[in-house]
Amino acid sequence: MGQMTIEDYSIISAKETLTDFGRHDLQAGFLPSILLPEIYRGKSGKVFYPEYTQEEKALHWALNRLSGWELPGKEHVKEYIRSMYRRNFRPRTYASALTAIYDFLTGVRDAGKTRLEEITKHDIEVFIEHEQDRGLMLSTVRTKLHCVNAFLGYAMDAGVVNTDVLARRIRLRKPETLPRAMDRMM
Repeated sequence: MGQMTIEDYSIISAKETLTDFGRHDLQAGFLPSILLPEIYRGKSGKVFYPEYTQEEKALHWALNRLSGWELPGKEHVKEYIRSMYRRNFRPRTYASALTAIYDFLTGVRDAGKTRLEEITKHDIEVFIEHEQDRGLMLSTVRTKLHCVNAFLGYAMDAGVVNTDVLARRIRLRKPETLPRAMDRMM
């Protein structure tokens, strides 16, 4: 931080949305970065960013995002995100995985389950149906399902989720289209 003291900076909340992070980056004069753990604003109004690698920024952003959740298995999600960091995942992968896991665990919570141990294969099927009902493309649903399966696989290795949940993985296929009727030529 150079010669300035820590009192010269005010901390901007780490619970801001992804859009807010990008807006602060644009105001500072560089490309949006959604993965910052803390943003400091000096007395002059200039934004200061701590020196972190993109991977560290992604980890801090994901953990800060998790802190506001009231979902079952939050502590297991934190451990999963940390394992992603140890395995050198790309920074954008954290955001994708968190979105899919959040959507899945929201559905689990809405089904009345309070722990990951209560998850069944039916919960995954309900999640897929919900995502398809939202009108998402098949490739998006597959990507989200892959993220959820990876998290559940991690939880199974930790002994939290029953192994029957992913015994036979659900495969999504593109539906075959019916042939079009030919026009009559008269």
